Amino acid sequence: MKLPNGYDLAYLTIFPVAAAAVKYRMARHGKYRESAPLLLGRDLSTAAAAEEQRTLWKNGSIWVHAVSVGEVGAARAMLPLLRERFPELPILLTTHTETGQAAARALPAGLTDAVRYFPVDFSWLMQRAVSVYQPRIFIPMETELWPNALDIISSSGAKIFTLNGKISERSFRSYQRIRALIRRPLSRITAFCAQTAADANRISALTGRTDNVHVTGNCKFDIEIPLLDCEAKADLAAELGLPWPTQLVVAGSTHKGEELITINSFQTILAAHPECHLALVPRHPERFSEVWSDLLSADVNAVRVSDQARTQPENSAQPNVHLVDRMGVLTRLYGLADVAIVAGSFVSGIGGHNLLEPAAHGVPVVYGPDMKGQPDMLRIMRDSGAGTQVAPGELAKVVDQLLSNPELARQKGIAGQNAYRANRGSARRNMEVLELYLGKEFPKKAGDGS
Repeated sequence: MKLPNGYDLAYLTIFPVAAAAVKYRMARHGKYRESAPLLLGRDLSTAAAAEEQRTLWKNGSIWVHAVSVGEVGAARAMLPLLRERFPELPILLTTHTETGQAAARALPAGLTDAVRYFPVDFSWLMQRAVSVYQPRIFIPMETELWPNALDIISSSGAKIFTLNGKISERSFRSYQRIRALIRRPLSRITAFCAQTAADANRISALTGRTDNVHVTGNCKFDIEIPLLDCEAKADLAAELGLPWPTQLVVAGSTHKGEELITINSFQTILAAHPECHLALVPRHPERFSEVWSDLLSADVNAVRVSDQARTQPENSAQPNVHLVDRMGVLTRLYGLADVAIVAGSFVSGIGGHNLLEPAAHGVPVVYGPDMKGQPDMLRIMRDSGAGTQVAPGELAKVVDQLLSNPELARQKGIAGQNAYRANRGSARRNMEVLELYLGKEFPKKAGDGS
């Protein structure tokens, strides 16, 4: 094994602190129990990995890396096009987080050939991963700047493309401070596909190049979101134990502190809409128990979807708050909503989540003041008049307005659906960029219309 390089030494400096934090969260919240050993490469030196190396990856692979749920969503739009254009190469999809892994495993069959965890960026782990997966094309979604990975994967001969790239103003300032350290890894990237012109300008400022930076839009708009007909809505409601038909507010991807904001607002909403129900969907599964404990302590009539446990006696009124403690249902659940609250935006430090999922269903979308992580979605929703951005204290008032005015809700829903459809096409533009750089290495076969 080679001696640690400069990046490894930097990682080793912070590793004890990071490991202690992981152990604490593992013991306290059950987080990382599945992912920790795999992030450290336990699955790369097994007989199964050796057999895959000889069979599945023997001619190389397309390695797509999506950190968590949002990036998996962006990758989902690209995977069918990659499969169509490069049928000779198996597709590997990796994630860092357990929620991302769950989302990746829930993708439709046939989009990938394997789903794995992306190893920690130590050079020896990356060398082993490259020897197993033998990537010929490596695609990190959004902005994953792991220096050892970029160096080692590029040195193996693979071409690297950042797709759906974005760099916030805050991240840009941080990268500028270490520009000398990241300039070489960035030079390993064959081409960048940026969401916006602002993202492209920041990438060019860091790399010192403009010729390999392309503005292609946000391919999350290209995710196929099937709409629910009446029968499908009734089936989903029955599956989750929700009353149907009913007036429903869905609060999706909530983080710590946002459940309380939502519950307090909902109590006000109930005064004007006593038949209304709230579906509360925490972002991270390790928080399901914590949120349920909070509901047990609060003065609310709630039920837990997984086992239909209730916060109040069985002979009391039917619950109107539903804790949806299941992964993989939120996108469909938005299709039942009269109003969707997209969280991750009412507390600081998250930067918002995907506004497109409820918009695609024609549901009016409400979100909080911190959408720094989704500037393009925020602009589109604002310019189209589809979304409503509110402070936490105004949440109840705005949701009440939408529930009380079905025509206003319908207009906003249509505007959101139109915005979702009008901004599609990024995935195809990404593929056009790949074609520019890979056309000679991977010539199209006769009859290939991709």
